[in-house]
Amino acid sequence: MEKLQEAKDLRSGKINKIEALKETNLPLEFFQNLSSICEAGYDNLTDTYKDFLLKCFGIFHKEDELFMLRVRIPAGQLEPYQALAIGGISKEFGNNYIDITTRQQIELRYLKLENIPKVLERLNGVGISTFQTGIDNFRNIITSSFDGLGRFNIINCTSLVHEMQEIFFEKEEWLGTLPRKFNTGILGTTLNDCNIYGQDCSFVVAKKENVFGFHLFLGGKVGVQAT
Repeated sequence: MEKLQEAKDLRSGKINKIEALKETNLPLEFFQNLSSICEAGYDNLTDTYKDFLLKCFGIFHKEDELFMLRVRIPAGQLEPYQALAIGGISKEFGNNYIDITTRQQIELRYLKLENIPKVLERLNGVGISTFQTGIDNFRNIITSSFDGLGRFNIINCTSLVHEMQEIFFEKEEWLGTLPRKFNTGILGTTLNDCNIYGQDCSFVVAKKENVFGFHLFLGGKVGVQAT
């Protein structure tokens, strides 16, 4: 994190709109008041809410007065009751429509602002969060879609994903404070089905002297391989 801060300090002294918002707004305090903000209606949403604070919690204004909600699914793994809950929410509030993202998350669309607190409460009731799925945050940690399954699997990574997530998840000091979004992946199979080298930080299964572990790759982004 010290290196990231140094890189940020060396950048242009001109502060853009989002960086200025990071200095003046507390996302968790905003989230605690989200129900009353939604109840006040769309016309009372400020640009600060729409451009930054809502996005910290995966809430994106899309068109007219409709919103998209990005749901965090660590390692892309859901329990059956969680999948049923998401399906029920989509049917009741989201025009029966679901997207699956490249980061193994789920997006619920066509949501009305006044229904968002109800949706978040339903998700929270089955252990699902939307925290840090937008703007400059540690994003959902990915792994193989077949983690723990099949002959290509060497190290089961789902529990490691949860352990890594605990370092930053829902902690005020990491909520919307990064210089840019940060993508992480961990792969314990020999089958790369999750674009592991396109992450900012990647752990890739490796073997040395008959002991299995991980190589660490850094610096990847869309279209660029980590090294």
